[in-house]
Order: sequence, then C-alpha cells, then structure tokens
Amino acid sequence: MLRKHTVLIIGIVVLGGCATTEPTLKVSPRGVSGAYCAPLFSLVSLPARVPPVPSDLPSAQAPGSERPSALEGLSSESRQIAEIIGVVDLVREMRALEAQGEELRDGARQRLIEVRQHLSDRLMMIFFEVSSVVNRVDCEVIRANHVANALYELRDQRARRYEITAIIGDALIGVVGGAFTIALQQTASGIADLVGGTFATGFGLAAGLTGGEHEFFHPEKTNLLRELWEAPQTPTVFPVTVWRFLNWPLNGEAEYRTRREELIAEWRNDGLIGEPGKRDRRATLVFGAGGTYEIDDLYARAQMLEVVKTSLSVMGQYLYHLSQEVLHHQQVAVR
Repeated sequence: MLRKHTVLIIGIVVLGGCATTEPTLKVSPRGVSGAYCAPLFSLVSLPARVPPVPSDLPSAQAPGSERPSALEGLSSESRQIAEIIGVVDLVREMRALEAQGEELRDGARQRLIEVRQHLSDRLMMIFFEVSSVVNRVDCEVIRANHVANALYELRDQRARRYEITAIIGDALIGVVGGAFTIALQQTASGIADLVGGTFATGFGLAAGLTGGEHEFFHPEKTNLLRELWEAPQTPTVFPVTVWRFLNWPLNGEAEYRTRREELIAEWRNDGLIGEPGKRDRRATLVFGAGGTYEIDDLYARAQMLEVVKTSLSVMGQYLYHLSQEVLHHQQVAVR
C-alpha cells in the first residue's frame, strides 16, 4: 500500500511540473522588435526656409520691440504658428496685395493667386507632417499596449495554473495522508502532510508572485521619447516644424518654458518617470533602445506617448486657426 501511495505522490509532483510549463506569448516578433511601425519622413531642406527658434516669444520681449506687421489682427494662436512654420513673409505679401482691393492690376492679381496657393500648399504640407507624427505615436501606443495586454493574459494563465495545481495537489495529498492514518502508518502520514503543505504553499505563492516581462525594443534612431528627453539642437526623428512647435518659448505666464518641458513635467507628475536628475530603470528603458519590459513599463510608455499626442493636437488646432483667419478671413472662436 505504501508503494501505491508513493506512486501517487510522485504523480502529483509530475502534475506540478506540467502546470509550470511556460505558456507562449501570442505576439508577433515585429511587435517587440520595433519594425512594426513605419519610420517618419520629413523634408531635409526645410530648416533653410524657417528662422531659428527665438529665446523668447515676441510678445514677451521688451517694450518697443517690433512684431511682424503682417500678423496684426490675427489671434495669438495664428501669430505663433505662422512664425513657427515660417510663413510670415507669405502672409505679409498676401495681405498687402489684398489691401489694394479693386486697384489690383492683372499682374498683381496673378501674384495674389500664386501667393495664396503657396501659403495653402505650405499649410497642407505641415498638416500632413503633424498627421504623420500622430500616426506614428498611435502606432507606438498600440504596439506597447498590445504586448502589455499579451503579457497580462500570459501572467493570468500562469496564475490560474498554479492555483488549480495547488488546490488539486493539496486535496490529493490529504487523501494520501488520510489513507496512511487509517493504515496506522503515522510517520508516512506526517511525511505526506509535509509534502502536501509544501506543495500547496509553493504553488500558492507562485500564483501570487507570478510576474510578466518580455523583451521590447525601439531603435534609438526612431525613438520619439528619447529625442524629447535629450532635446538635440537638430531633430533626427521629429519633422523640423513639429520640433519647433514643441520647443517654441511659451509666454511669460506659463509654468514651463516650452511644451517639451511641459510634457516631461507631466510624465513625472503622473509617476511615469523618476525625479529630475535621476535616470531610473524605466527611464533607461524608454529613452534607450529598449530591453526587458514589465507590464507596467509598457503601459507607462504608452501613456507617455499619449501625452505627446495632446501637444500635437494643439498644433493641429493652431494650423486650423491660421488657415481660417488668413485664407478665409474668418475669426475662429476658442471653445
């Protein structure tokens, strides 16, 4: 009889081994390698057509400093975005021609049409650039959330296996211990109880401590978050106009100097990265080439990218203001 119960105990241990067999992560290799999202493309010659980012906004400069007369009468949003994307000269020329009204000669009328077309084309191109960055951000958010959700499901499967194995193993060991007691084999019964308690405790702890981690990469040359963190003078990931918008000085009443600094502060306030001057494990992951991510790290990366998207949506609204006020002569109400 002892031999039979010994075989039963061995069978339970084998059952535990089957329960700990690693489930597979249901994620495409492209989803973790960084090849899932297409790179951003921008015009290389663009920097030559726009002035450098100023140290202060014109509105925050000393009294008496001149603002471009072409921007008078426009909203603050339109004035700012016109300077950022470098269309002040086009706006100036277009408004000067329009001011002549019926006195425009044929050559001037043709020039007005050309200027309006150039301005319209420029605005459309910037809209496409902003849309391109938003799409890339969305792709990276989806990629991080997809891997995080897959890891969460994998962790849940492991935990359920451990819990079921602990319950079944504990019950079967109880049967063995009872059988030994009935057979008056107290020593064997104690051994069975000890094995059962250890077995149940081990798998119970495993169920509670089961984690989820996996390799997740994003090449540094295409890492949007890295560029925002390091703030290079010339961007290699963001289009130049989008980069100028994110680093354009805010007015004197703003809590932060630029939108980029505002983004980083929001990451910290939300607990997504550590304190200033400290580069913790998560910061090393998200601002580098990647590595072994835990589930919370992946969700944090997705949240950080969502914060970036809020600033990009603001830029889109500013472009809309400018197009309506300059091309269609309509004042846009801010709601």
